Amino acid sequence: MNKALMIVVRTILACALVIGVAIGQSPARAATPITSLDQLTEHSRENSRLLQQKLPKEQRSVLETCGDNGGVLVLDDIQVFRETEMALMGQYPSTCLFFLTGPAQLDAATAEKLATYNGQILILNGLTQLDAAAAAKLAGWGGSYLDLDGLTQLDSATAEKLTAFRGQMLFLDGLTQLDAATAEKLAVWGGVELYLRGLTRLNAATAEKLAAFGGKVILLDGLNRLDAATAEKLAAFGVEVLGLNGLTQLNAATAEKLAAFGGKVILLDGLTRLDAAAADKLAAFPAYLTLGGLSPEDTERFLQLRNAKQ
Repeated sequence: MNKALMIVVRTILACALVIGVAIGQSPARAATPITSLDQLTEHSRENSRLLQQKLPKEQRSVLETCGDNGGVLVLDDIQVFRETEMALMGQYPSTCLFFLTGPAQLDAATAEKLATYNGQILILNGLTQLDAAAAAKLAGWGGSYLDLDGLTQLDSATAEKLTAFRGQMLFLDGLTQLDAATAEKLAVWGGVELYLRGLTRLNAATAEKLAAFGGKVILLDGLNRLDAATAEKLAAFGVEVLGLNGLTQLNAATAEKLAAFGGKVILLDGLTRLDAAAADKLAAFPAYLTLGGLSPEDTERFLQLRNAKQ
């Protein structure tokens, strides 16, 4: 996927999250079925207009930019799929954005039809339930970016089917917990970026299973606590970027284990303070750290300590 286009999409999502856009709260859809591409286009245009009204002024051009890169299909008010509309979605010439946050459930037959969508981005964050059969069909979609942030639970059988998805980015930010069995299945996914920013707790056993993920980026920004045993398992991850922006504090034992991470970047922008002992251990990390939450004075002291060590 075009890098500039991906930045545009991330901007849309970031804005939606920051201002609390509740796409599912759009006005109720008309009862009349959509039976032509012209009708679908007009319906999408109206939904796009409503979405733009919710975005900050400086971001209103984002959807237009996305449209210039292949077209936009915005259907954020659909709660139930109809056969005629499903067929039209498969024919729609959009390759940029598919914003669908209405349906809470997806059966296997519908998922199979939805997988015919020819775009690169599929956002289904209204889904709150997904079983293994539907996941298997949905995983057959040929795009790059799959957003399932509405899921709050994921069992190992569903995770296993979902890993057949051959895209680059998988969003599961709605999950607040993940057991070792599910993590083991999910880690098999062969994509590039895995987003698990809703997890608030992660034990060592689950982290060890998740460490098998072979992509480049894993974001665990929801974690607000991290013990040394789990940090040791996280340090064994083979990714390049490890996101831990949810941590607000870090003790020396945990910092020491985390500093053994072999990747290129650790994101720790949530840290608001770092005592001398923790700073001393973390300074041993040889690659790039982000510490945007520290005061300028604390940041400067840390950098001086790190430079002295290296």
